[in-house]
Amino acid sequence: MTYWFTADLHLSHENIIGYCNRPFHTVSEMDDVIIKNFQVIKPDDHLYILGDVAWDLNALKQFWATLKTTNIWVVFGNHDKGIRNFLKVHCCNVGEIMKVRIPDEDSENGKQRIIICHYAMRSWEGSHTGSWQLYGHSHGTLRPYGLQMDVGVDCNNFKPFSYDDVKKHMLVQKKRKEQTP
Repeated sequence: MTYWFTADLHLSHENIIGYCNRPFHTVSEMDDVIIKNFQVIKPDDHLYILGDVAWDLNALKQFWATLKTTNIWVVFGNHDKGIRNFLKVHCCNVGEIMKVRIPDEDSENGKQRIIICHYAMRSWEGSHTGSWQLYGHSHGTLRPYGLQMDVGVDCNNFKPFSYDDVKKHMLVQKKRKEQTP
């Protein structure tokens, strides 16, 4: 089983292509690439989406039909108003912010604490004791603070990040933090 994290898919959102300089000519091309990239997720995997999934309900339903897993958690983004009811019915849990504990033998008590939210935080629960914070919204334009990471698709070639990807990033962040006087 793999844990996956992502944000800011913006399926069917034509203006996001220009706004974020996404390398697509059409919204259909963008959606097809994102949907294809999410096929790496297997039936027993867990997927955490940190907001701004789809611009409209039809695009969300098309995307949802391609997912192999039903183990999906969503933190709402600022563009998810029209799809919230669908997400409430089809997800394990939804909300504005979530506390997650991922099994990891290298972490305290064998679980890594993660705070997930659509928005980056300056401080979060456990931020000074090894807790991570994952966010989206900024499309790769915001520098992380401490043990924090933007997991939006714009930061990973329109693919979700695996837990191992996030862990590698956090190890680099931790080393930087330790080297700062």
